[in-house]
Amino acid sequence: MSNAGGDEIPKGNPEGTPPSPLEPDASTTLQSPIRTLSSTHFLASRQVLAHISGLTPLRYNRLMPYRWRQDPSVRIPEIVWREDMDIFVLEILRRNVATTLSYLASRPAAYIAPCKSYDSINKHGQVAAVLWLRKDTDTSIHDESSTGDATALDFRETGPPPYAMHYCKTRCIPYYNLAALLGPNQLRALQESRPDQYGDQFAVIKLKRTTVKVQLDLWKLLGYVAQDGKHG
Repeated sequence: MSNAGGDEIPKGNPEGTPPSPLEPDASTTLQSPIRTLSSTHFLASRQVLAHISGLTPLRYNRLMPYRWRQDPSVRIPEIVWREDMDIFVLEILRRNVATTLSYLASRPAAYIAPCKSYDSINKHGQVAAVLWLRKDTDTSIHDESSTGDATALDFRETGPPPYAMHYCKTRCIPYYNLAALLGPNQLRALQESRPDQYGDQFAVIKLKRTTVKVQLDLWKLLGYVAQDGKHG
């Protein structure tokens, strides 16, 4: 997991993030990692990392890249997989998104635009994504009546489910429940530091080259926690 910001890697569980509610299902066999010539890759899913954390050292050491296991300078038996690895990665992903959103809000180019009401979202031009910022309601992401397709269902009070889309003029754009994705502490810090951009119920990310990174980071974070009972 890269740490592009160069900041200190979070230790332990700073926000008291609960363990993933999705316990490994004995009836489901997780697929082996995709192996290339030089590395091993895992689906960026919190459920997968939580599953690996429950393995014995002998079993998770077998998941190390082949070239590591063939290199005598790599001491495989001394490598320890963190028991809270799924939470550790979650905090890094959250921090990366929050840091970039704060940076974009500090720029004079208006990459982030606040919206006082849902109806005002489509008044903005060049919208790349919608952020739902309510933090005083249940952030559960499971809603059996909703799907990931663009829909007319009203999520203004409970927040959008994973992969929800907002129909903006002639196209569909991602509609993120930022309150659930970032967690209460990260969201509160972001709103207190940038109240002009994130103090209302909604905000939009403008479709600019500079916002490409945060668009990718938001999608990555959503994919990481989408299978949990709650965002994070």
